[in-house]
Amino acid sequence: MKKTLSILFVAVLFLATGNFANSQVTVTPVSTNYANLKLAFNAINAGTHGNGAVTVTITASFAEPDSASLNGGVFTSCAIGTNGTWTITGNVNNAVVILNGADNVTMDGRIGQTGTTRSLTITNTNTGTSNQIFKFQNGAMNNIVRYCNMTGVTANGRMVNIGQSNAGTGGNNNNVIEYNLIDRGARSLQVFGTANGASSYTNDNTTFRGNLCKNATAIGIFIGSLVNGVVCTENEVFFDAAVMTTQTSFTAIQIQGVGTISISKNKVYNFNLSGAPNAAYRGSISLPASVAPLVDPVTTVTYTNNMISIVTNSTNTTAAFKGACIQTQFSAAATSIGYTANVYNNTMFFGGSSSVLAADLSESYAGNVVLPIGAQSYALNYKNNIAVNKRTGGSATVFHIAQAYDSSSNLTVNADYNTAFASGSTGSWATAYGAFVYPNGALEAWKTNLCGLNFGQHDMFKDVAFTSESDLHLVAGRIGGDLAGTPLGSVTTDFDGTARNGSYPYKGCDETTALKVINLGAKLEGVNSTDEIQVVIKNSSTGARISTCTGDLNGTGKFTFGDSVAVGSYIIEVRSRNHIRTSSASPVSIVAGTTSYDFRTAQTQAFSGNMINDGGSWAFYGGEVSGDGAVDVTDAGIIENDAFNFLGGCRLLTDINNDGAVDVSDQTIADNNGYNFVSELLQFPATSVEGNNSAKVQKKNFNRDIMNISISGN
Repeated sequence: MKKTLSILFVAVLFLATGNFANSQVTVTPVSTNYANLKLAFNAINAGTHGNGAVTVTITASFAEPDSASLNGGVFTSCAIGTNGTWTITGNVNNAVVILNGADNVTMDGRIGQTGTTRSLTITNTNTGTSNQIFKFQNGAMNNIVRYCNMTGVTANGRMVNIGQSNAGTGGNNNNVIEYNLIDRGARSLQVFGTANGASSYTNDNTTFRGNLCKNATAIGIFIGSLVNGVVCTENEVFFDAAVMTTQTSFTAIQIQGVGTISISKNKVYNFNLSGAPNAAYRGSISLPASVAPLVDPVTTVTYTNNMISIVTNSTNTTAAFKGACIQTQFSAAATSIGYTANVYNNTMFFGGSSSVLAADLSESYAGNVVLPIGAQSYALNYKNNIAVNKRTGGSATVFHIAQAYDSSSNLTVNADYNTAFASGSTGSWATAYGAFVYPNGALEAWKTNLCGLNFGQHDMFKDVAFTSESDLHLVAGRIGGDLAGTPLGSVTTDFDGTARNGSYPYKGCDETTALKVINLGAKLEGVNSTDEIQVVIKNSSTGARISTCTGDLNGTGKFTFGDSVAVGSYIIEVRSRNHIRTSSASPVSIVAGTTSYDFRTAQTQAFSGNMINDGGSWAFYGGEVSGDGAVDVTDAGIIENDAFNFLGGCRLLTDINNDGAVDVSDQTIADNNGYNFVSELLQFPATSVEGNNSAKVQKKNFNRDIMNISISGN
């Protein structure tokens, strides 16, 4: 009897152990337990669980012996979830999970599919180059992978690959990868279509949202060729480990796809590829490519509200190009196509240091045409961006540039209301256009040289205070003037989802405390058109400059200031290119909303009444072009010389009445004011007169072809 009971106990224990060993994955309907996803998927593919809605629940950690491949055409939908914190471990020179033509699959790594905690981890420890976590192929459509942890091997594989299909199947369309943590691999996220002659397919309408992509060694997010339409939003690409690599470059987000591509609210920071030689680091580059025999749609790549910081030091002495935060490359090879790039409200910072190299080049923003194709046209719309370059190092002929546009005849540039600043070392330039570079002090030259092209007229060259070099939010208490952009109907929120001000939105990705507005009434003598002035806010007790803002004046003008100008009383001082500086008669109370002050209404509105009546309005004296604070024979001589030479154009220093020509009307203004010994009378006279911006534009022979990046394969 005892022996019989012992045998029975062993049998029950064996059955219980066997059931436990096969209970890591439960599939319903026809509830059945399986040891791993491969066996569960095999059963689903065989029709064991019907042709309707299927549910897969992971109930324990397990090792995956081979790729788990789920086929299409079997079920209407498949929901894969977890009931606890579990890990799936594979050692596969392929993907751990393959959606092979499967549609309407959702894999959700949250317990109960609620909250934000990622409880399911999938790893692939294989060191082969085909190491992957997820792969989509053969027409896998309408699938979602969300809230999973994924870990691969350093420098190998594509962790999530919406990839290629076999002939006779189709593209992998309408797939969403969101809120996952993806660690290591050569590429974190990839979508790349199929080049297969007549059976070539595009992967259409992919969404990458809210993923944390870290420690990839080649490309963080790759929107490859044969891809039509992508939304890439709210992702972070960064490093939190010292990753050794022999890659010659790293790009956080690379775009070769066509159609409508949206890159928004992504954060790129903390590059840390420690293995030399690393030549170039890019936050993002767009270079849409054509793949025959498919016909490319009209293509637009739009960057909005991205925060991109590159501060990695470079020890490479063999490659000149050190990188760009955002690079819109309009043509590089025969496969490049004409497209429109919209670059709106992005914040870009390039720092770190470079080894000595004569041709060293870094750019916070770069819009370049490498090999223009005659039949193609390219368009750049670049507005409301902040581009700062504080890179150091290199020889005396390096180029550390904040924002740069190519001057190719194929490229139409519509750019304005941007802030650029560069201050790393010798070779720092705020902007570049074609072969010409402009230092921080050459803002007037920048605007003057480009006014005939009708762009850049509201740009500013100013430093910006960021939380840190990797966190490019603006710093409270240090927001001055000239940070207001222009309203854009397509940009209604900021990086964090905060609503944009409809009238005075911030430049860059961070919309913060509402800007204070000074509604100023003023007139420049002789000027009956729109001209530019600078409004200076000064401490009413000491005369110390608090902030400045530059903008348009045509009878009235609106000038905005941030929180560095606290609510209180200040002296308002107005400056222009060629009129006498004038300050308010007494302190002006600046409030949190809109403050109004009108110099035109009475002579007593200016300190010491230092204005002239011009057609019934009080105006600032004209004719001061030498920058010495007075209108005299020197100014009259300069104006007379330009008039004698029939000088004409826009933004001319000697064109006092701003009518586009230097002539007797300008001479008359200067002669009259010189005869009356007109000079500055200010509340707080400057110890040294700040004359017109004297820094000069320079022509440089730098080779922008070195920025070229070739089309990458799958």
